[in-house]
Amino acid sequence: MQYNAKDGKPTVLPLYVRALCVITLLLLALSALFELWMMISPWFQGVAFRSIVAGYQEAMPCLREYVIPLTPLVYIGTLILDFLSFIPYYAALFSAAFLFYSFFCGFVWTKKNINLLKAISALIIFDAIFPVIKDFLQVLLFTLDGEHIFQISLGFSAGPIRSVIVGFSVYVFGVVIDKAKKIDDEIQLIV
Repeated sequence: MQYNAKDGKPTVLPLYVRALCVITLLLLALSALFELWMMISPWFQGVAFRSIVAGYQEAMPCLREYVIPLTPLVYIGTLILDFLSFIPYYAALFSAAFLFYSFFCGFVWTKKNINLLKAISALIIFDAIFPVIKDFLQVLLFTLDGEHIFQISLGFSAGPIRSVIVGFSVYVFGVVIDKAKKIDDEIQLIV
């Protein structure tokens, strides 16, 4: 069902579709909140920085030779990089939950929803490519006081490639819906 442009009110979707929208938005929001808490709780417990340093030292044994500076710049930089590595994914989940809430309210093919689809796609793609940038910047932060180590990953793994394909597909879906809405709006003006 579509937005009723004549009286400015949304068209009410069938009850089972609205129920599916509510279930989906709850699953997305609760999953995002739970996972987000799991990601940030180590920072509140004071173990995240040490775990991140240990992980990089295990992956790059040459980092064991360095004394990782415990300066505010390195600590805050690590915190920011860590948050940037998971915030896009959870922002995409919350945005998708909002999209399903909009569907629940009867606003299906609106410009806002189309733009939200495109934003979700950008977040998914950013989430897939950011780890390479994050690793590069994180190693630079750890080696600020000594000889810098440059780590650039050129490998491709199935997970990020899958995420880029999904993000691109969601973007193309948004473009198709956008064009279809414009054609429908033009037809409504003619009729």
